[in-house]
Amino acid sequence: MKNVFTYDKARGSLVKTFYKLLVKGCEVSYEDVLTDFFGQNLSNKLAAYTEYKTLKHVIPEVVDEFKKNGFDILQIKNGRSTKYRYIGADKDPLKNIKFQAVLKERYDKIADYINKKKPFKITYLPFDRNKMEIIFHPHLLRTYNGRYFALGVSEKDGCEPFRQFVIALDRIYKKDEDDDEEQEIRYIPKHPYIPPEHGEYDYLANLVGVSFEKNAELTTIRLRALDKYTFGRLTKKPLHNSQKTVLPLTKQNGLEYGEVEITVYPNVELLGQILSYGSYLQVVSPESYKNTVAEEIKKALQLYENGD
Repeated sequence: MKNVFTYDKARGSLVKTFYKLLVKGCEVSYEDVLTDFFGQNLSNKLAAYTEYKTLKHVIPEVVDEFKKNGFDILQIKNGRSTKYRYIGADKDPLKNIKFQAVLKERYDKIADYINKKKPFKITYLPFDRNKMEIIFHPHLLRTYNGRYFALGVSEKDGCEPFRQFVIALDRIYKKDEDDDEEQEIRYIPKHPYIPPEHGEYDYLANLVGVSFEKNAELTTIRLRALDKYTFGRLTKKPLHNSQKTVLPLTKQNGLEYGEVEITVYPNVELLGQILSYGSYLQVVSPESYKNTVAEEIKKALQLYENGD
């Protein structure tokens, strides 16, 4: 899907300039955008600037992006010229789309570092801990559930290098919105790169998502879909590449169900996928994992029974 905030060079700068002026709530003309873009008043007619031709494409694209996301842009005609005004209350209405562009930039940058075997320094903000400065040696990139991840070796002052470390690209700390890419992902010249070991990431082939939980064992899990619709969803969009149908859709004692098996290392991502099916998907075996899912359901039920 096209993202106008991923444009580079002059086109990208014009998108950011027009957006910046719009969200201030003022009326914005083509001349206003180019004046801000050049940092000075224009000395020639608009048509004399090559950027003007680009801007004629940029402005309709940005306006369409606002409209697609439910935000109104007034177009104020004055003879042959048009001014634009954003009338919403949200001070950064397209922030999620902008952030997706930032993530794509980070992904591309880290992919380049992997190819060139270059470590970099970042400030990382884990979900459940304070932010920390680390030197990261990237080995591979992975996407799951709409998020980007990098796996590699993490170095932190006073600690031994930690292998198979996973960073979520959306948790790289950025001090200021205007910080550029070089400030958030910083190359370290002459720092030796720690490469991956042979077969180090073989476990990923038996994983849903990216989290490998300590002491996890490779497990064959049998799942029962309790209606035709759920069985169709499960077979058309498998939980894992190892998934196979072990019982085609059948009817017994008035019930319609089918069963599949997957062989994986159980983790939090798999648990979340199973629970997302609600009462239409049941863990049949093994008993240990069946109990794990049942305990999670009990905890969730208690939240509602307590009434708090």
